Amino acid sequence: MYDGHMIISYELASLQRVRLAVVAIILSGLPACSGTMGDPIDPDASVPGGEPVSFDLSLNDDTPEVGQIVTATARLLDAAGREVDAPWTTTVVAEPGSDAASVTVDEHRLTFTQEGWFTVVGTVDSNGLRDTVGPILVDSFAPSIVVTHPDRGTFTESFTDTVTGTVEDTGSEVASVTVNGVPAAVSPDGSFSRDVTYEFATNLIETIASDADDSTGTDRRAVLAGSFIPRGSGVADGIVARVNQSTIDTIETMAEDLVAGYDVTGMIPDPVYSDSSESCVLGVCITWYELVLRAWNLRYGRVDMELDPAGGGYIVASGTVHDISVDWNASGVVAEIDYSQSGSIRADTITVSMHLTPSVSDGRLHVAVTDVSVSSTGFVFDFDSWIYDAATFFGIDVDGIVQGYVEDAIRDAVTDQVPGLLEETLQDLELATGFEVFGTSYTLTARPYGVSVDDAGLTLSLETFLEPSAWRAPTEGLGSLYAGYSAPGYGSTPGLIASFSADFLNQALYGFWGGGLLTQTFGATEVGMDLSVLGMILDQLSDLQYIVVNALLPPVVLPGEGDAMLHLQIGDLEVLMYSGDPANRENLLLHFFAGVEADLDVSVTEAATLAPQVSNVHGWIDVTEPVLPNHFEVETEELLLSMVPLIEMQLGSALGELPIPDISGFTMSGITVEAAGPEGGYINASGELVRR
Repeated sequence: MYDGHMIISYELASLQRVRLAVVAIILSGLPACSGTMGDPIDPDASVPGGEPVSFDLSLNDDTPEVGQIVTATARLLDAAGREVDAPWTTTVVAEPGSDAASVTVDEHRLTFTQEGWFTVVGTVDSNGLRDTVGPILVDSFAPSIVVTHPDRGTFTESFTDTVTGTVEDTGSEVASVTVNGVPAAVSPDGSFSRDVTYEFATNLIETIASDADDSTGTDRRAVLAGSFIPRGSGVADGIVARVNQSTIDTIETMAEDLVAGYDVTGMIPDPVYSDSSESCVLGVCITWYELVLRAWNLRYGRVDMELDPAGGGYIVASGTVHDISVDWNASGVVAEIDYSQSGSIRADTITVSMHLTPSVSDGRLHVAVTDVSVSSTGFVFDFDSWIYDAATFFGIDVDGIVQGYVEDAIRDAVTDQVPGLLEETLQDLELATGFEVFGTSYTLTARPYGVSVDDAGLTLSLETFLEPSAWRAPTEGLGSLYAGYSAPGYGSTPGLIASFSADFLNQALYGFWGGGLLTQTFGATEVGMDLSVLGMILDQLSDLQYIVVNALLPPVVLPGEGDAMLHLQIGDLEVLMYSGDPANRENLLLHFFAGVEADLDVSVTEAATLAPQVSNVHGWIDVTEPVLPNHFEVETEELLLSMVPLIEMQLGSALGELPIPDISGFTMSGITVEAAGPEGGYINASGELVRR
């Protein structure tokens, strides 16, 4: 955007020049002295009497500025060549197009209040002898520049444009006009144009006009160029959450607890089996067999859960339940003989395996369950022989029936709990939070947008939205700056990584801008300004009471350079300084536009929110009111930097409210932050997930 150097156009009084003027006034008021007692007489010293025949008029400055006091002096010689002292008068003649009334003459002291061409005339009162200096040019004001396109605060999706405007100079002719350092042709009517090319993000347009007296006027304004996400639309991969194996291990532990506590009461039907066989001959019926088998009090011990991401886009889930037992009771009739018995059935393990395939639809995460299989080891049935005898005789697989129901119950416990837990855990990474900054409420929403699984972990992308409760910016522009940065690649560690896209940060900054973050009124003392110092720069600023800030463009960030994570840009930041009520235009002391660029680094607070740090600040200023003489221009880096704490405070308060996605009941430990992604367009906050 800029060349890295401070660009300054704020016009201030030169203290050194003022001091010299004061000295000149004092000296000009001292009476002439021919010497002191005891001094030798200078034969060349002026003497009273003698008619002057030679007049040499001079000025202490023959390139005066508006408002500057200039002193005229005369050297009068008589016929013998000696300096003589004779009354003489100073007058000023205005050249055509200039106004003699704009010059104040106090004896031999002149003050020019307007620009123009003037001739200073000295005339001896007694004989009309005269001399002149001039014509001299009083050209204190730079050429006036009016840029007609582009307007301040312009958003554009085009990277080519034409800067147009007009330029004029009242004191002399316009010598040159440049736009971003490239000469622009100026028409006789003062109009000019120059084609420009924009870079992505904030662009400075610097138009400089110079006149014949080398006074330069400058117009600086910013244009935001690029692609944009309209207000209210989401940034698809604004935040990306990466879940690696150590976090999946935490989910495994949660799943084990859920399955272990699963209520399987009533999951085995009652009875497990019931059947009978009867024959009737000539009205006589015989019950060959009747068998009723009941099972209850299903219980089990330790649960081991394994969740292993696979390259096929799914997670292999395997839950093993240990030490299963179930009580049973059987009653029946065999050949008209009643029997009954009870006992227990045991199994060493039952393992349920399945594929869990996550997907996202309408902002909700879903987990599909496929390829479910159940296996068991060590089933022991302590049925007495009569049950076996009866069941075998009549072809009933009692063991298989009971084992099937027990396995089904364990399968249901695992398949009911684990997919839902995975859905709930990943959906819990969704953000929906509200916060307040400088009196404006904001809502941040980040909901699932896409999900993928590889053999090292799971990646969940979140679509982000950030909206103020009230839109206070004068325009919505085209929306938030959008580059479409590619998400970073991920390894297998650490357990949880939250990646924030610069596109999301620009969406957030756009929302903060719209909510009036950089449209505020402050008391002068709120930003730590030293009014005595400001008064030395410009007299009227000693009366400063209020500062009104209005950002015509939203702040934006780009990938950082060097060691910086991000690069911050703010263009066309309007600043108005008032001596009283800002509603009264007569109280306006100073009106200027500023641009700022800085390095922006991000850390994470103990509350798991982002904390920005601004450094290496550069900027530019363009003063529009009041119009001051060109020779008052000096560097004003201090004034610009005095506004930086204000910007840091506001951005820090806003960005500091952006949370890191987490899982309910857990927090991240050992968090590190770094720039990431192929273009450096993401900020990774990484750590391990631990229980709160």
